[in-house]
Amino acid sequence: MSSNSWKQHYLSLPANKDCDRRMVNFSLAMQSSCSVAARLRNLTESPKFPFLVSSDEKKVCVFHSVHNFGGTLTIPDDKVAVLARMGDNAAVVKLNIPSALAMVEITTPTLDEIKLCTSREEV
Repeated sequence: MSSNSWKQHYLSLPANKDCDRRMVNFSLAMQSSCSVAARLRNLTESPKFPFLVSSDEKKVCVFHSVHNFGGTLTIPDDKVAVLARMGDNAAVVKLNIPSALAMVEITTPTLDEIKLCTSREEV
């Protein structure tokens, strides 16, 4: 299938429907009605699930391969690490659980709203 633009090409990929379903599942697994322990369990039970994280510098990073190393007898807090970036450039990052799983409510545009955008600023 040929497309007239890169935007049209990426919007018409068959994998988009799979991503939409995965995003709904991820949103349900991380919803505010879940406890921090439940959200942590949901993340570690699907360790290969990639998710995007934004920094204070307004940069986006891909995290994946979540692993809970657990606690120790003297320090019972969970120690959770993820891989940041992909491939040979991946680096291990220790998550600060309270801030990583703190609830933040945002509104994201729907796919139909994104389709109407003509520039990055509109998104």
